[in-house]
Amino acid sequence: MGELVLGLTGDGESEFCAELGRWTPPLFAGGVVGFLGWFRRCRLNAEILSSTTHTYGRGRAPGAWFIPVLMWWAPRRAVLDIRRAGGSAGTPWLINTRWPPGSPSPSASPSMYGGPGLSEIQGES
Repeated sequence: MGELVLGLTGDGESEFCAELGRWTPPLFAGGVVGFLGWFRRCRLNAEILSSTTHTYGRGRAPGAWFIPVLMWWAPRRAVLDIRRAGGSAGTPWLINTRWPPGSPSPSASPSMYGGPGLSEIQGES
């Protein structure tokens, strides 16, 4: 537990930080590949379940996550198409929570686009 506290407080020389830094990129990449595979399968199942057309094609639904400006609203439209194909009733409140109407993706942090990062906002150097 002590290494966790040291790792979280900024001691970058701890073994915990070294191990965490070594495993983070492959685990993240695996998660991205797994999510996109799952999303593609959902999209294909939605195509079978629904008699209506979808906004984006088979490849464009998962691929929309990687197009810089389109990533703010195209994945939402694809998720709504999948939801509609499943026959869900009511409002898509969970989807609207993830993508508030008219706003960029929550993953579009200010530091991602050259704005101040969290450490700069907190006054650290």
